[in-house]
Amino acid sequence: MSRELVLVILIVLIASLTGASQPSDVDNGYERGKLENGYKVGVWEYFGNGDSVELKINYDKGTLVYLKPDTSKYFVIIDSVWTYKHVNPYPRYLGAYAEFYTILGNNINYPTAARRDQIEGTVFLIFEVNTIGKAVNIAVLNDNGGYFTDEIIDVFNLIPNLWLTASYNGKNVPSKFILPFYFKLTGEKESSAFDITTLSTLEGKKLLEVVVTTPRPK
Repeated sequence: MSRELVLVILIVLIASLTGASQPSDVDNGYERGKLENGYKVGVWEYFGNGDSVELKINYDKGTLVYLKPDTSKYFVIIDSVWTYKHVNPYPRYLGAYAEFYTILGNNINYPTAARRDQIEGTVFLIFEVNTIGKAVNIAVLNDNGGYFTDEIIDVFNLIPNLWLTASYNGKNVPSKFILPFYFKLTGEKESSAFDITTLSTLEGKKLLEVVVTTPRPK
């Protein structure tokens, strides 16, 4: 499947997620563009830190207009082997990461059982982006006792499953990401922190950590 066709499919899916019924301009601080009859039309811009444009998509033509340069390596499959490579374009969420983290931050909860048992620590969500721009093979690592897995997967599933795929030598290739979640109880008493798997032992492109806090039970 060609990259152009993949991007067109994803753009149609994104458009179907919008809910506006009248033409309107959108400029919410992390994305800017126009909605018409519930569809994203024309060129949309997606912003990172400092109002810098990280991504531009032309929804009328179904094309990638701009992708902020990134010289870092990504963990991808080349000739059936996972390896770190420079890829162009590189895989990323097909939208603003500010939206991505807002969805996570607004919906993640400290699991009741973990708070009750005073469990805290870092848990890792691992997922792959396949060659048609979907997050697949989602797993949670370092969740000793299984306190956090369901909560993390449930909130991650709220994110629109729309990703730009990695390309190496003109061919779409799968990639892998690591999304850390740090669960922290506030207060002075000691917690039953589980053993931490260090990030250096995990293979994948690291995303920014999500921090989840709640008061320690009395």
